[in-house]
Amino acid sequence: MVLSLAWGWAPLALAVAMATQASPRPSSPLLNRLWRPDAQRLPFLYAFTDCANSYCLVDGDAALLIELGDGGILNHLPEIGVHHVEALLLTSHHRENLQGHPRLAGRQLQVAGPEAERPFLEHPTDYRRMTPRLEDLFTVYGASFVRPPVEPLRLNRGLRDGETFRWHDFEFRCVSTPGPAPG
Repeated sequence: MVLSLAWGWAPLALAVAMATQASPRPSSPLLNRLWRPDAQRLPFLYAFTDCANSYCLVDGDAALLIELGDGGILNHLPEIGVHHVEALLLTSHHRENLQGHPRLAGRQLQVAGPEAERPFLEHPTDYRRMTPRLEDLFTVYGASFVRPPVEPLRLNRGLRDGETFRWHDFEFRCVSTPGPAPG
């Protein structure tokens, strides 16, 4: 199965690429709970909404997470029989997509994301500016759109436009869509 994953404005093209009908975003009673965008056609796909949308692909008792949000999804994985997370796939360096990453400490998992975002992920304090300047790397004068993580996050694999990322029987084709994220 080939899935398209777009970096940048399209936080996740996965559900759209795999299903022709998108399920509505859960109403507030479903926030912070796992939900299924399309249980009939995508029985392996779960979604979770906290400060950002996270997605979980399940294969047996293993999972690949796409985005992490505040990490709340980790509390609910046993409900769907997931006993270990093998990989985390990030679409950008934006803090709301990955701020829960310290909760992954001590787990053996592969972290993949846009290669162009590697500096922000691995050295976040190098990019924080209270008063951005025009010459700052990836900064819009007057308001920085760079929202690096609070703590460094090492990428095991940086992905570039057109590359493929594989996990179990899933194959992701990466498509660069720079916008609010430089990569």
